[in-house]
Amino acid sequence: MPHNLESALGYAQKISLAIAGLCTVCGAVTGYFVAGETGLWGAIAGGVLGIVMVVITQLTNKLGLNHPDYVAGAVLGRFLLKIMILMLAIYVTKNVGWLNQKAVLCTLLLIVVLTVGSEALAIHKTKVITVESGQNY
Repeated sequence: MPHNLESALGYAQKISLAIAGLCTVCGAVTGYFVAGETGLWGAIAGGVLGIVMVVITQLTNKLGLNHPDYVAGAVLGRFLLKIMILMLAIYVTKNVGWLNQKAVLCTLLLIVVLTVGSEALAIHKTKVITVESGQNY
C-alpha cells in the first residue's frame, strides 16, 4: 500500500494502464462478436485513445508533483484536452466505414470511468494528507 503521494500516483498509473489494456482487449473481443471486424477495430481505436488519456493524466500528475504552482492550470488543461479528444473521436468515427463508432465510444468511456475510479481509490488508500489548510482557525 502506498505511503506517500508520489508512490500513490505511481500505483494509480500502473493500475490505470492495466485497466486500460484489459478494457481494450475485452472491448475488442466483445466488439468483434457484436459488430464483426468493424467492432474489433473500433474497440482497438477506442482503447488507444483511452490509453492516451491515461498517459495525459499521469503526465499532468507528475507536473503537479514537481511544480505545485501549475496544478490548477494542468488539471483544467487536461480536462479540456480530454473533452477535445472525445469530441474529435465522435466526429472522426462517424465517417469512417471500417470503425464501429459505438465500439470506439463504449471502450473509451469504460476506460475513462474505470481509471478515474482507480485513481481516486489509490489516493484514498494513501496514508498521506493530500489537502491541508494554510492556517489554523
